[in-house]
Formats: sequence, structure tokens, C-alpha cells
Amino acid sequence: MNVVPTPPDCFIAGSVCLNSGAGCFTENAECALAGVSPASSVSLTSKLQLKGSFKSVFDNAGLAVNTGLVGAADNYVVQIGLQTCTVDASEIPYCSANQDVYVKLALSKGKGSFKLDLTPVFPGLLAGTALRINHVALITPRAGGNCLGTNSGPDLLARLNDTTCNDGIGILGVGGIASQP
Repeated sequence: MNVVPTPPDCFIAGSVCLNSGAGCFTENAECALAGVSPASSVSLTSKLQLKGSFKSVFDNAGLAVNTGLVGAADNYVVQIGLQTCTVDASEIPYCSANQDVYVKLALSKGKGSFKLDLTPVFPGLLAGTALRINHVALITPRAGGNCLGTNSGPDLLARLNDTTCNDGIGILGVGGIASQP
């Protein structure tokens, strides 16, 4: 799945760019320099091997992003929203059991990648279990000591469904396509 940039969006009442989390005052143009290349991508195999590759990640000043090593407070976060299907729950097969996995993304000169095994996050997942990929988001760093840890199995599991990893502000990119005229 490609990860494409979200549009610049200055939420004037909150004085914040919803796409980058930076401050803004009057118009969407103040948020326009932040973004990610639509050539960025995330993939997940049936053996729960997760890969991500991110390019041209720019901050609100238009500068290529540099962060600390994986686990640093300034890491960006990749949210992968999966849904598992519960048997005998009288639900249609859209699968409704939400499982949000939050992966830390270290960036150097606007580029970053990861290769992870998610089997420690879903230890009881039986072969043949359906996982619906609901969404992917590239989130700017979380403040206040939220969304801590590295990409080790125990840390990924500890962040499973951790709402402090995504407050809805600073969603720099989403899984999908960017339409062309």
C-alpha cells in the first residue's frame, strides 16, 4: 500500500496544522511544506512480516526530517490498523475487532524504513485467520512522553491499541492513492 501525503490543513480554532502538528494562524498555505513522497509504502505478508519504506518526509519548514534512533522521542509513528474477524460473533465478514499497531520510524535526510516480525504482537493468531487492513497513517512525533519504546516485540505489543500514539493531529500521510488530473 502506498502512503500518500494528507492535504495541508490549518485548524484555525486550534492554531495547528492537522497534517503536520505545527502551529499555524490563518490559512492552509502555512501547512503546505510538510509532507511525504507518495512513493512511500507499507506491506504486510501472510506470515506477519511488515515492511515500510518512507521517502521525502518534510517538516513544516520544508526541511528533510532527521530523528534520533528507533525509540527516540522524536521518531515518527506508523499506524497500521488491522481488524481481526471474530468467529460466531454474529457479524458480517467486515471483521470488526480493531488492532492498531504503532511502529516507530527513525528518519535520516527524510528517509526511513523498517522490517519487522509482527508474530509477537499476535501470538495466538491461527493460520488462516483473516486480517483486514483497515488503514495506514504516518504520524508526526507524539509529545509528553506518549507512544514510548522501540520496535521490539514486547514494545510493539505494549503499544497495541495505545491511543496516546494517535491523537488525530499530525497525520502526515495515509495509505491510499493520490489522484492525478
